[in-house]
Amino acid sequence: MRLKNFTYKICLYLVLLLSITLKQNAFSQAVNATVSGRLTDTSGEMLIGAQILIKNEQTGFTASTVTGGTGNYIVSQIPLGNDYTVTASYLGFGTKSITGLVLNQGNVNAVLNNF
Repeated sequence: MRLKNFTYKICLYLVLLLSITLKQNAFSQAVNATVSGRLTDTSGEMLIGAQILIKNEQTGFTASTVTGGTGNYIVSQIPLGNDYTVTASYLGFGTKSITGLVLNQGNVNAVLNNF
């Protein structure tokens, strides 16, 4: 009888703990976004190794990366916000920007063609 009571209390405690954990996850909201895209030149060829800078013009937050072997880039964990600029620079090509991006929950695809 004593062991059965102890087992019941342990199960009850685990169910309570699990329900609290699930409740916290259900009410949490995303606070970050992901920006990804592809960089190509005027002929559609991918630009490998180009610098990508993502900047929030209001807060000054910046993040950077380089394009990979397919001309693609991805930057995660960017704080949500307004007025983001994505700037690409590539040796011999200069720079090109997309301005006024709004990062809400989820992903933003910023493609820079005809560089």
